[in-house]
Parts: sequence; structure tokens; C-alpha cells
Amino acid sequence: MVTYRNTDSPSPSGLEDTSIASAREIADAGASLVVDVDGHVVRGVMFDSVEGESRFVASAQVVSTLGPPIGDLSVAVKEVVSILEGQSGTKLNVDGDAAAHLGPFALTGYPVAPLSVAIVPTGQQPLTNVLATTSRATASTVHILTDNVRTEDGVLSSTLLEVRLRGLRPDVVVLLEGDRAQSEWASAVGTFGNLIAERAIEQLIVLASEEFQQYLIQALGENANMTGLDPNQYESHEVAMALESELGELYEQRVAAASRLGVDRKLRFVSRLRSGDLATRYIARRMERSVVSVDVSAGTAINWSTMHAGGSTARPELDVHANVRSLFASNLDKIRTMLPVEMSREDLANWILNRASRPRVEAVLWRDQLIESVLLSSVVAQTWGNLDGIASDQIDLIIAGQGFCFDGDPTLGVLALLNGLQPAPLGGVVQVLLDPDGLLWAAGAIGDQAPAVAADSIEHDLLTTTATIVVVEGAGAEGQPAVSGKLTYEDGDTVEFTVAYGSLLRLPLGEGDQATLVLTCEPGFAVGGSNPGEQIQFGPDEGFDGGEVGLIVDARGRPMTEFTDDGVARDTVRRWYADLGIKV
Repeated sequence: MVTYRNTDSPSPSGLEDTSIASAREIADAGASLVVDVDGHVVRGVMFDSVEGESRFVASAQVVSTLGPPIGDLSVAVKEVVSILEGQSGTKLNVDGDAAAHLGPFALTGYPVAPLSVAIVPTGQQPLTNVLATTSRATASTVHILTDNVRTEDGVLSSTLLEVRLRGLRPDVVVLLEGDRAQSEWASAVGTFGNLIAERAIEQLIVLASEEFQQYLIQALGENANMTGLDPNQYESHEVAMALESELGELYEQRVAAASRLGVDRKLRFVSRLRSGDLATRYIARRMERSVVSVDVSAGTAINWSTMHAGGSTARPELDVHANVRSLFASNLDKIRTMLPVEMSREDLANWILNRASRPRVEAVLWRDQLIESVLLSSVVAQTWGNLDGIASDQIDLIIAGQGFCFDGDPTLGVLALLNGLQPAPLGGVVQVLLDPDGLLWAAGAIGDQAPAVAADSIEHDLLTTTATIVVVEGAGAEGQPAVSGKLTYEDGDTVEFTVAYGSLLRLPLGEGDQATLVLTCEPGFAVGGSNPGEQIQFGPDEGFDGGEVGLIVDARGRPMTEFTDDGVARDTVRRWYADLGIKV
């Protein structure tokens, strides 16, 4: 679920501020290509030298052919490469001497299905959640088999365990010594023996003392593809790192065993989480900000980074496309209260089922885009929750991928991110960048080989603000004044306003425009730690700028109040959309 790291150590990719100085040496390396693939879309992103700098020059996206009816990813990859060649005039699909003018090529995303990992603890074991956390920092869907494989009196049932494992058919089973290992180990091992003989389990990882490992080896013999580690001999984080490394290597082996994906040159694989981590970490250090990147395509990935720490989380089984059914495991009534359109629980369930049956169909009707944006916020909230206790909600910058770029109105994507992440920036202001071309993940993937190419592209092509949001924290009566202020534009025009608690305000502030904002909070409310009645000012010197959506003042408090009444919820949510100028 989560990997935690201290970012004081150098980035293994070299994607740091110092790499910019060497950009001049690498910028002329030639055209570079990143292919980002999964079961939903296939995207190609191309970088090349432009006037001595490495820049983003072209992108193309087509529907993935990974799944049925074609089942061959190379079909979509060849189409993307052909489009990029037509856009750029550069021949990419070449090898040998003809490729001498080309830079590095990289592959990211989910080119093969994520691993299915089942964790089976024999009783209580503090490592259980740590290992689930670590496993979800890889390309893995994680299942913890605890209560659902036990009888009513809490005893591990070999029958229930076998039924559950047959249903999951996991690629990897992690057997963990717990406080009931003495009484439950034999049952677990006997169940695994049957399944391994039938090849229903491919790999077994045993985290137990030597005594229990030897029992398993004697019981299973040479039939088992097994690795073992005694967790009592290591710190918990060392055990977690070992498991993360094992799962990461296993997934990379599967990627390597896949075809060459329709490109003559070898594509170096960088996982989506790692590519996002490298670029997010670079931006956090470069801008001295707390940064979150969010990608929802086939699965969901979130990276968080400050100058000194960070974390990553992935949910390959959760999105608003082929995996939209996963939302049935969440509270549909809670999701329904956030909809600006009236829908019964049954109507919402039917919408989800219809989307699941046609996952590659883009939402065209405006009503469908409204619904999809609310589902996106739920997916983000669930995935972001995996970082509880690790990441901070004091976010200064949010970068989101193509899934949040609604053609009808980009404000929909911004609102989905605000509702899902509920940022409470330390300085009071958070900026949102929508990245329709997936540049952040492409830059991270190519930066693993050519950090200067990635650094130049991030600097010049990615960091363009879509919206600037001022977050007003605090609570009060609905409709009570929370903050008042004045926005002064460069030409001297001014707008004075008051925003009530529970409301939002959107003001025009276009890309490249600069303005000065002066705010005064009412008692019980604050912006970035300000005191009631204190005047707060933001201007160009604080990086306060505009974008396509403009300036938003969010006075809904943190955390946002959850609704208990459908009628109140619908009226309030519709008012939010009206505040932002989003048609319903």
C-alpha cells in the first residue's frame, strides 16, 4: 500500500537540481520516447532537443489493446508510435545504426497484469499491516486473509482458506508466523500443499522462524517455489523492504518476459509508482514544496513528497474504468451525497455496472462527467487514506493526470481533487496542475536514464498552474462569514468579497496573470495559521498566480463536514457547483 522513505539520501536516478547543470551535455542526445501502458489506455510521450534544451514535443494516446478482444498490447503501441512519428517527423521505430540519433526509450505503467498477493497470518502479528502496506507500494493487488478464513470462534479453517485461495488464485502467498502459529501452522501448510501441487499458487514467501520454515520445507518438498526469512532476526522495516524488493523483481521479470511491444528498440521499464515518485520528489526539492501527484487510469497511484520525506501508494484494483466495481466495497450512500444530480442508490449502482461493462468508453454526456468526477474523488480519498500516519495534508501543490482533465470544464477535476485530498496547506495556498499528457510520469520514467531530459521538461513544460486555491480552515454555522478579502489585478481593477463558511468562491485569474490578494479571517477561522482579524497578503512574490480555472477560495473547513441528510447534502453540493460556475 505505502512505501515510506527519507529523501535526504540522493535520488537513485540522479533526478536532482544538480542534473539541470548537466542538461546542456545531454540535451543533444536525440529524441527520447516514453510508452505508458495499462489496460485502459496506451500513451506515448516524446522528448527532443529544442534550442539546446530537452523539451516535450509530442504525445499521442489510443485505447489499450492489452485486454479482449485483441489481447495484444503491441497493436496499440505501434499505433501510438506511428502517430508520434507523423507529428514529429522523426523515425522512432528503428534499431541498430539507424537509431544512433535517438535518445533513451522507457516503458512505464502496467504492461502486464498486477501481481495478486495474499497475506496469511497465523494469528495476531503486527507485521501483517506493515507487509500489506509495503506490498501495495509495488504493482500488486493485496488481500489479507484473516477473519474471512476463520470460524466463528476465531480458529483458522483449512477449508475456508482453500476456498478463498482457489477463488483468488494469487501469484504470491505470504505466510506469516503469528501468535497462533503453534496450533495453525500445520493447517496452513497442508492447504498450501494441495494448491501448490495443482499450481494454484505460483510462489510462496514464508516469514517465520527457522523451526516453522523447516516444517514447511519437509511438508512441501521440492514442489514449492519458496523463499523464506526469519522476521525475528531483522527490524520490521528491513523485512518490509525485502518483501517490496521481492515483489518488485517478480513483476519486472514478468514485464521482461512480455513481447517487445511493437518497438524495435528495448524499452527500459520503470514502474508507474517509481516514475511518479522520482518526478514528484524532484519537484518537491526544486520548489521547496509539499507535493502530491495523482494518477487514475487502470488503477490509482498517489505519490507524496516534501524536501525530506515522502510516500507512495498504489491501488491497481481501484479506478473509475474497468475496476469501477471496486467502489461497491465502499459506502455508496456517502458517494451519492456528493453528487450534484439526484440519483437513487440503485441508479448509482446501475451506472457503475454500465461503466464496468464498457470501461473504455469516455464520458461524453455532461451528466456522466459529473458522476465520474464524484467517483474520482472517492477513489482518491480511499487511496490517499492508505497514507494515513505517513503523509501530511499540508499540501502546497497537486499534480493530476489525464483522468482529471474534463473537456467540459477543468474545474470538475480541480473539485474532485479538493474533495478527495482535502488539502490543508501550511501557507494557506495550494496550486493544482492538470497534466493531460502524463508528462510527470513520462519525465520520471525517462529521468531514470536521462535526468537532464526530465529536469528540463519538468521546468519548462509541466509546471503551469491550472488553479490556485486559498483554503480557509475552521468551523462555524452554515452561512456564517468566514473570510473577507480584496483581489487587486495588475491593471488596478479590484474585486471585494466575503465567503461564508461551507461555501466556495471562484474569481478570474488567467494563466500568466498576476494579482495581489488581501484576506481577513473572522473569529474561528484561519488561513495558513493566521490569527482572527489578522490581515494576510498573497502576491507574485509568494508564487501566487493564475491559470485556466483561476482563483478559488475554499471555506468549507478541514476536514469537510460529512452529510447525514440527503436533502441538505444535495442542496449544499449544488451550491458548491454554482459557486464555482459549474453547470449542473
